[in-house]
Amino acid sequence: MGGTTLTLQALNFIVYAYSTSTLTWRDMVEKFCTEMDRIAHSTLYKAVHGLGKSLLTQANKVQEGLRKLHATYAHASGDLSGVLFGNASAVTAPPISGIPLLKARLPHTHAREKALHALILPLSWLRSSEPVFLRAFFVFIKPVRLIQSALSPPIRKLYPRPQYG
Repeated sequence: MGGTTLTLQALNFIVYAYSTSTLTWRDMVEKFCTEMDRIAHSTLYKAVHGLGKSLLTQANKVQEGLRKLHATYAHASGDLSGVLFGNASAVTAPPISGIPLLKARLPHTHAREKALHALILPLSWLRSSEPVFLRAFFVFIKPVRLIQSALSPPIRKLYPRPQYG
């Protein structure tokens, strides 16, 4: 039996939906998966945080793309200060809905979430001017694909396999 395929586009949607809502990982599976095409909540967690880890560990490869993405959509919110990796702890949320929430409990997971927020915050800005989510998402996903194409691998393993023997 084959497993469920989670594409990078789907993963970007999961990142946005999880980060901008009060849904838990288990809620995400209940809300977005059919009975016949389930994915474990732990798999979603590992994939999302693996993407965050890739963004963190390869920040030098994606920083310029993120700057351009933020500059393109900043007109909807104004302030860009504190959004990119270097100053992520100073983020002040623009007064729009869909602002990513920090849900992580531990410092290393906070860092991954902040890296993901730097990626998806422009979608929140775009959503403020585009009432139809799918339109906003597909406009947003094109430049994000270019940014993510610089990541190798795009999703890092969170827990390296132990070396025996």
